[in-house]
Amino acid sequence: MNRLPQSSAVPYRMRSGEPEYLLITSHKGNWNFPKGIIDPGETPEETALKESREEAGIGGRISGPPIGGYTYEKWDSLCEVTVFLLEVESEDPHWLEGGERQRAWFRHGDARAVIKSKKLLRVLDRAHEELRKRL
Repeated sequence: MNRLPQSSAVPYRMRSGEPEYLLITSHKGNWNFPKGIIDPGETPEETALKESREEAGIGGRISGPPIGGYTYEKWDSLCEVTVFLLEVESEDPHWLEGGERQRAWFRHGDARAVIKSKKLLRVLDRAHEELRKRL
């Protein structure tokens, strides 16, 4: 089975001392985080930033080293995803995939209620744990 390296961002902002997380819809309508294949010559951090810009219309900065990762199967390949925290600094009203996706901010508990994937729930919880350590 082929291996496909991917990178993902957990976009966040702080509101009233608590983190909020930006989720986007997949093409199937499920809530998730921006992610994509790491192109040759790109770092995982660059891919996380690029996918966040294209899929969610956001800009910001990677906040620290990877917080974890997960794998899943797609296109007869094993996708290996590295996950970063992304502190959101800007939101564009119009973005590349804006006609195909929705985006919304959620507090931790509300995000847990809409995310269906157990792997993404673990990513969210890990991000939340990491951000709470920093407060």
